Amino acid sequence: MQICKRLFGKYGYAVIPLLSTFLLNDLVYWGGMAIAGNRYHFDLTLDLDRRLPFVPGFVYIYLICYLFWVVNYLLAAGNGKDYFYRYLTADLTARVVCFLFFVFFPTTNLRPELVGDSLSITLLRWLYQMDKPENLLPSIHCMNSWFCYIAVRGRKDIPCWYRIFSFVFAWLIALSTVLIRQHVVVDIAAGFLLAEAMWQFYGKMKYYKNVRQFYEKINGIIRRKLLK
Repeated sequence: MQICKRLFGKYGYAVIPLLSTFLLNDLVYWGGMAIAGNRYHFDLTLDLDRRLPFVPGFVYIYLICYLFWVVNYLLAAGNGKDYFYRYLTADLTARVVCFLFFVFFPTTNLRPELVGDSLSITLLRWLYQMDKPENLLPSIHCMNSWFCYIAVRGRKDIPCWYRIFSFVFAWLIALSTVLIRQHVVVDIAAGFLLAEAMWQFYGKMKYYKNVRQFYEKINGIIRRKLLK
């Protein structure tokens, strides 16, 4: 009983919404790949991408970012329900847009041959095996990371150093995607712009209030069942 009360306490309202973003992300990623896997994939590699060095060590930043996402999405939930549901709706809509791109404009890139047995190469080899060069535009890695920066941007309740860190780390994640050849520069721009565009859109259009009402009904049902 006490565990349930803590779970659905001050910030517990965000548990189900945040889990839904995780579920939608999986549906977008695997669904897009299943539908467009056999279609022609466009390669948007630019001359700038070819000039950038291949730096396997950036795989650590690429993988550590998952912890960064968890922390900052939870920080978004701590900024009040109205803010959070605007944030959530922007995030969910952005993932649907990603799905449309993955299905109707699938992209790919050319990955380098991995030589050696260092830890970074081993991790990168595992990553290449797990994550095919598909579903690249927009970069979900970059989109998520910019949403993480949005979650703390301009907030006085978040220490200044962490706001600066979030901005810098979002860009480091973006840099890692091209330096380990997971994405190309165009994918970064698309991911950042998509996150920002959705955030600004729902700041002007209040459709996120409908999303809030939906999740509050779901939370109410779950709370009643768990706290009986």
